[in-house]
Amino acid sequence: MTAPRAPTGPPEGDLRPSDLLPAFLRAEAVAHADDEAAFVAFSRALTRQLGLLGAVAITVATVAWWPLDAWVLPPGPTADGFARMRLHAIAVELVSLLVFYRASPRAPWIVPAAMGLYAAVLLAFGEGLGAIAAPSAQPSTTLWLADAWLGVVPMACLPMPIRWRIPAVAASASALPAGFFLLHPANLALPGALAQLSFGGFAVAFTVVLGEAVWQLLRRMVFERRALDRARGDLERLTATLSEQVAERTSSLQALARHLEGAQESERRRLAHDLHDDLGQQLTAMRYTLARLESRAATGGDVGPLVQDLEALLAGTTRATRGVVTRLRPRVLDDLGLIAALEWLCEDAQQRTDVPCRLSIDGDAATVDALTADAALALFRTAQEASTNALRHAAPSCLSVEVRATADGVALSVVDDGVGFDPTAVQTGFGLLGLRERLAALGGAVSVTSAPGHGTRVAAHLPLGGVP
Repeated sequence: MTAPRAPTGPPEGDLRPSDLLPAFLRAEAVAHADDEAAFVAFSRALTRQLGLLGAVAITVATVAWWPLDAWVLPPGPTADGFARMRLHAIAVELVSLLVFYRASPRAPWIVPAAMGLYAAVLLAFGEGLGAIAAPSAQPSTTLWLADAWLGVVPMACLPMPIRWRIPAVAASASALPAGFFLLHPANLALPGALAQLSFGGFAVAFTVVLGEAVWQLLRRMVFERRALDRARGDLERLTATLSEQVAERTSSLQALARHLEGAQESERRRLAHDLHDDLGQQLTAMRYTLARLESRAATGGDVGPLVQDLEALLAGTTRATRGVVTRLRPRVLDDLGLIAALEWLCEDAQQRTDVPCRLSIDGDAATVDALTADAALALFRTAQEASTNALRHAAPSCLSVEVRATADGVALSVVDDGVGFDPTAVQTGFGLLGLRERLAALGGAVSVTSAPGHGTRVAAHLPLGGVP
């Protein structure tokens, strides 16, 4: 027996830092070897879907809002700058549509491509806003950059671990101030321009935290779904197996019931035949002898020989009656117990067939005698059925009945050195099936071990306490 493994986690009562996080922020452990690969494939497919949907949405919004510029913006550099920004953004969005539409859902480059295309969109927005702000030199134009930082937040939807998310979000978000300041250096002189970078830092931090929450939530969802699918598959397989076993068991029990009904009728016919041929003839002879005895007694003749004949007929009738009763159920089993009944069985088999039959007892005989009446009868019928089959089909030179008493029950084996058979190729008979059902009802079991040319062993075991 192996010693129990020591727990690998922290001692009971100790808290890990991750235990203080909300459940949706805790890392979901990989429960199955294929879960991580499945989640990576799911992440790539989700990125493609989100990229395609986002490109369509941004393109539609950009085109739909364009005519409204004439209503909200006066003609001049500002309106022209917004038009230029929309043209650049639409160009990037059309490229994104083409990339995401043609990409395979499992393409390994889909996530980096999504980050790069989103950075290109932010660069187009930053450059366009920077071009508008540079000639105006008005402090209010920097508010456009502050509003544009909200465009960083949707990157939280892209599934990636935090070790990649932080540099990816920071690099993509830097495209917005790069377009606003680096491509238009004059904007660095705007009042409060550098203060806009604080908005960017907050947007990046918020996006990283929100993205990690979305990432962990997606992992938990995918892993739980896969665990549920595996459990459902196991349940379906178990249900199918149980259905097959139930159908097989039902078919076997139905066949056994038909066999038992036929065996009962056959036993009734045999009993009627024995009663008619043996007891019937003996009783007829006794009745005839009694009539002769009455006739001779009335004439004063010698009745001695007739009385002797009558005694002989009575003794024969008694033997025939005992033979019928013994074949039905040996009285020695009820009177003296299982061991005595097995001794009688071996002696009877050896007398009828001249095949040596040996009985061996291993363990305390009192344990065998402690068996219930039903358990003793079940083991006796097992020995009777197995020995009868061996003598009838196996042509053995010797037969052995072994009884072994243990602390938890009694084991019985019937071993022969006959021709044997292949248990996988030969359908066991109804006698063994009936024994299995009888022993199973008492909490026991029976097994058959055999091979062609190597004899057969029929082993049964019953617990002392009956059904567990």
